Amino acid sequence: MSLRPPQKRSLKILEDILDELDLEKNQDLERALEIVHDLFPTCINFERDFMSLTFALATGVGKTRLMGAFITYLYTQKGVKNFFIVAPNLTIYNKLMKDLGDPSSEKYVFRGIGCFSQNIPNLITGDNYKEKGLMQGFSDVTINVFNISKFNREIGNIHHLSEYLGQSYFDFLAAQKDLVVIMDESHHYRADKGMTAINELKPVLGLELTATPQVESGTKTIKFKNVVYEYPLSSAIRDGYAKIPYALTRRDISDYNLSSDDMDKMMLEDGISNHERVKERLKDYAINNGVKPVKPFVLVVCQNTQHAEKVLSYITSDDFFDGKYKSKTIIVHSNQKGSEREENVQKLLEVEKFDNPVEIVVHVNILKEGWDVNNLYTIIPLRTAASQTLREQTIGRGLRLPYGKRTGNKDVDSLIITAHDKFEEIIREASDPNSLLKAGNIIYAEDIEKAESVAVTPNYKTSVQASIFDLGVNLEQTGERLTVEERQIITEAVKKASDELINTYRLTGRDNLSSVSTEQIVNNAINNVDLAEIVKNRTDFEDIIRRFTGKEIEKQRDIIERETMAIPQIKIMRDMKSDYHFEPFKLDFSNMNYYPIDNQILIQSLVDAKDNTVINGKYLDFDAVNPMKTLVDIIAMKPEIDYDSCSDLLFDLLDSFLTHLKEKFSDEEVKNIVMFNKKDIANKVYEQMKKHFVCSTPDIIERISGVSYDIIEPSYMRKIGEEPVSVYDSIEDGKVPKILFTGFKKALHPIYKFDSAPERRFAIVCETDPEVQKWLRPAPKQFNLFYDGNRRYEPDFVVETADTMYLVEIKGEDRLNDEDNLHKKQCAVRYCQVANVYCEGNGLKTWKYLYIPSQQVQTTSSFNMLAQRFEVTE
Repeated sequence: MSLRPPQKRSLKILEDILDELDLEKNQDLERALEIVHDLFPTCINFERDFMSLTFALATGVGKTRLMGAFITYLYTQKGVKNFFIVAPNLTIYNKLMKDLGDPSSEKYVFRGIGCFSQNIPNLITGDNYKEKGLMQGFSDVTINVFNISKFNREIGNIHHLSEYLGQSYFDFLAAQKDLVVIMDESHHYRADKGMTAINELKPVLGLELTATPQVESGTKTIKFKNVVYEYPLSSAIRDGYAKIPYALTRRDISDYNLSSDDMDKMMLEDGISNHERVKERLKDYAINNGVKPVKPFVLVVCQNTQHAEKVLSYITSDDFFDGKYKSKTIIVHSNQKGSEREENVQKLLEVEKFDNPVEIVVHVNILKEGWDVNNLYTIIPLRTAASQTLREQTIGRGLRLPYGKRTGNKDVDSLIITAHDKFEEIIREASDPNSLLKAGNIIYAEDIEKAESVAVTPNYKTSVQASIFDLGVNLEQTGERLTVEERQIITEAVKKASDELINTYRLTGRDNLSSVSTEQIVNNAINNVDLAEIVKNRTDFEDIIRRFTGKEIEKQRDIIERETMAIPQIKIMRDMKSDYHFEPFKLDFSNMNYYPIDNQILIQSLVDAKDNTVINGKYLDFDAVNPMKTLVDIIAMKPEIDYDSCSDLLFDLLDSFLTHLKEKFSDEEVKNIVMFNKKDIANKVYEQMKKHFVCSTPDIIERISGVSYDIIEPSYMRKIGEEPVSVYDSIEDGKVPKILFTGFKKALHPIYKFDSAPERRFAIVCETDPEVQKWLRPAPKQFNLFYDGNRRYEPDFVVETADTMYLVEIKGEDRLNDEDNLHKKQCAVRYCQVANVYCEGNGLKTWKYLYIPSQQVQTTSSFNMLAQRFEVTE
């Protein structure tokens, strides 16, 4: 099971505790608490009638997956087969049933877990417990899932005698000697009457999961006393498991001078302006990276239901963005009843879906745990922004990442909170190292520019369309004296022929176009247009249409040859024969110094430390002990240990250890040592084995699957109304990344953006140097290049000369030796090596990689000189 570091740490903490304590009913809680407190001092009281441990993990880190890891560990390592999971509300209850019990769900937590691949746990819920009871499936593991409110309401029925069980369901659960209770979002029901009933179940262990390890009692905040691990939201943000929150405000405003209504309108308008900006940026990111599109939405938090209705009225009026959001806004609050509430709640639950029309959700503090969405990008808290609860809970709703991890794109990875009237307070809070908001994460509404995403069509497509348009003009002026209908028929045939040519090119490549003759393409096109009536009146028309169509297709062949380039496509294959094993090694005995335990008992006074007595104890008989079997049985239960595959190594290691002991001690003494130290010995052997554990990942084989000539459309953001400028215009270096440039003659697109001024200068070199035939600033999906596992590498440029293709990277001198950039460089060199094997066998140009320091690029630079100086071959 793949786990994030906070999840792994939680699992290790549970393992450490259970290495010291056995799971049993009616446990000595004082002793257990003493042991747990020594290991984890934050735990000072179990706060239950059983040992209960709280793991406080921030929203978005993966508490449900951790729940699955806990269940897997307890089953495989401790033999626990009965689990009782408590959900705080219906939303989480439904979610848990799906995540824990539906193997077809994409979020099913046991997917890929060997012990549950055929042994799917039985799922008993608050809805079916009366019928299921003892009706087990094929698994010996049973997971009971109950909504706490349902449990409270049903407590009487749960105590009733069940015909399936011969006892009540409650008594059946309480009788299980290995029942473990897992409480999701446990801060909701610490004082709930249902918890009294859970105490009466007498579980052997309680595991509490929450993002908020505290409860409110009047004006007091009461912290949990049984926390063994806390991973707060600030840490999740720091470590990249959540979006980065930003505060949006206006400069030089004072709420003293504005009415509440005025402030509301300003915050709404600024927040929605930001929303429209983000929407375009997300669209742009999805196009460029070939990922699923994300539809962002806005959460408007209101003071009360009356306020919410007033806000809704304004948002859905013509005065607000010209009525654009009339049908894209819903309101959810506790006063809604019947079908209206059901309809809006359904839209709310499906707000992640791209085709869901909702872009604004107006609510009054009822969206709490269980409503987990990953496309909330803007929060507008009207008149309520100050409370810590809001920032921890409401902001927490918007921190989930749509692609499961940070992308490196600021717009994709950010959450914006408008904070006009509470800005100073948030700034003060930002100085706290644990604050969700940092001092640098400030956006000013005045700086938000209305932007749009622009897809740039490759030149060859534009040229083909322009050629067809020119043909239409020429047909009017030809000496053939064509009627309007005849000109239309010819144009229709040309378009059909052109479509076939382009589709053939895209499917088979430019070099394979010669295998499809112009005559064949023309015949196919003419066969698909109706010439019968015209030919009756003009017998030479078929010759005319063939001549014009053939000539146009030949012209378009030249366009494709001139305005595309051959890019070998990498195909990655994996040898799926993975190998997991332990390498042979010799056991290190240096920290394994054991001695037999004397048969003595110490009696110590609790008043006088000097008053103690030693007496002989009863003789302990170890005659029946098999030291080898005792240690093998313990180690074989450890993770990664597959007895069948590593038994030889295991016996060799333990035999060497026991031989080592027998050099100094008798057989009886060796048995004594093993029995009194068996767990410690087993753990030390296991720790040494882990250092020699080898997990050989499948071999990665890269080969060229063919050559692509299809030039992909990049997408860029631009300020609405802003036109591209000539690449030769005088532009300040710092403004280059924000501007669209045009004026290219050799480029394969008419418009490009550059990340830096040196990149723009390199483009000018490509345009002006006679050695360069054509060049490309590739769209993110143009190359199928990956490094460090699954990180996509996007080269800066592709340059073609008479005999060579160049992959080019322009990099700042201060970043030339960054680890990430060095990995990209290795990826590019490997691509060229693999591509050249294919190109040599297919008569294509050789590929080379240039890694150019940015300050070495000047508009007067010679491309050949840059290529000679900065080629990288290994």
